[in-house]
Amino acid sequence: MTEALNKKVLLLFPPSINTIEPFKSAPKDQYGIASGFPLGIGYVGAYLRELGQYEVKIVDALKQEMTIDDVIEVIDDYDPRYVGITVDTLSSKTAVALAKEIKNKWGDDKLVIAGGPHASDDCDNLLTRYPFFDYLVIGEGEQTALELLQALDRNAENELKDIEGLAFTDKKTGEIVKTPGRKLDRDLDTYPAPARDLVDMNEYIHRETVLPYAVEVMSSRGCTHRCVFCSFQRKWRPRSSEDIIKEVKGLIKEYPRIRSFAFLDDAFSVSKERVINFCKALIDAGLENYMWSCSCRVDQVDQEMIDWMKKAGCHKILYGLESADPQILKNLNKRIDPETAMRVIDMTTKAGIDIFVTLIVGNPGETHETLNTTYKFIKKLNCPAITWRVMNVYPGTALSKMQHHDDYVSYIYEPEVDDPSVYIAANIVAYEQNPGLDREEQKRLCMVLTRKSVLYKMLTHPGYVIKKAYRMPRLAVRTFLRIFRLTK
Repeated sequence: MTEALNKKVLLLFPPSINTIEPFKSAPKDQYGIASGFPLGIGYVGAYLRELGQYEVKIVDALKQEMTIDDVIEVIDDYDPRYVGITVDTLSSKTAVALAKEIKNKWGDDKLVIAGGPHASDDCDNLLTRYPFFDYLVIGEGEQTALELLQALDRNAENELKDIEGLAFTDKKTGEIVKTPGRKLDRDLDTYPAPARDLVDMNEYIHRETVLPYAVEVMSSRGCTHRCVFCSFQRKWRPRSSEDIIKEVKGLIKEYPRIRSFAFLDDAFSVSKERVINFCKALIDAGLENYMWSCSCRVDQVDQEMIDWMKKAGCHKILYGLESADPQILKNLNKRIDPETAMRVIDMTTKAGIDIFVTLIVGNPGETHETLNTTYKFIKKLNCPAITWRVMNVYPGTALSKMQHHDDYVSYIYEPEVDDPSVYIAANIVAYEQNPGLDREEQKRLCMVLTRKSVLYKMLTHPGYVIKKAYRMPRLAVRTFLRIFRLTK
């Protein structure tokens, strides 16, 4: 009698870095990141379930505050044949440690497949130094994952080289095989909505999200620009307004706690026509009373777009400015100018939409003078919410070619193990090619600039500060204490 094929798939977001050494024994935890539903494995899970009839389980070990041992128990109980792990740079250490434990315990009885930005951009290093992953899915994973699993179900390993978007080590030759990149699907409406039903979504819907009781949604994929610090440099493709509205309505029906939505597109504002049509669709569907947020480029926004976004319920826009020095912006390949940023941010604020502006310390070519230029500029901005951070270097970016690093997974900046920074994680590489601006000086400047910015904006925008403190009191207190180093 033929043994039944095991079509169980476990998709994982790895545990926190605080669950492994040396961070586990450190006196203070590394600062966490906002943990929303992991859309990447949500999309892959839905695709495998609907198109491949696989039995899928999703475990968000970060959200559940699980250890690697906890995850191993889940695997032991669920007994999947395939274990998929999301790997980004921040979680790469725990992803590798988890994959190692799986292979040590089960060997080839469990096939470990990695996906996500770090798996895509650091595949040679992962396969060479960390041979615990059987396969890496490169780029967008739905179709590649399905074709890979179907080939493995048929024991057709000879067909793997024909699957686009895949990397693995050839078992016979020991050589790394990287197949051609997969052509990006332009019709995103054919993809099923993320499999949010495989987790307890109520754990993600709470008051202290980017907007109160928000759920994350993607209305497009990819980006049109090529900033040097970013690896999300794929062709931009939107979903139709009808498909997005269908997903949003379904979420509201399924999860009555929802009060808002966070659109996590890398480039929400690429097409003015699309944004306005989407806003009209929201209004026509009676959804304009639900708040929503998004990220926009200042050079893609005008008054007409802002007016429609406001009418349709947009409550917050993130603008990635990074610097106000023209040469620094050129070095970053941002293709924006401070004058446009000033005009658009003022326009957005006057329309009644909250703004969040991101700034970076340690950009290529940065000096104390360029940072002073940026600080003077942001004092003039009609915007109360500003954040500074140290420049991170990630594999696959143009910045990683300016400052080469062999192994991002093993990297640890030892002084921050016991004394973590708010401005950069201890396992993330900082850009340190600017004279006089090493990692410690960048952190010091971030602290100084953050304090000055917060105090100045508290004086000039007291109403905004009071409103945010009222809406998220615990987060407001924690943030204030951390900024002024009154707590860990």
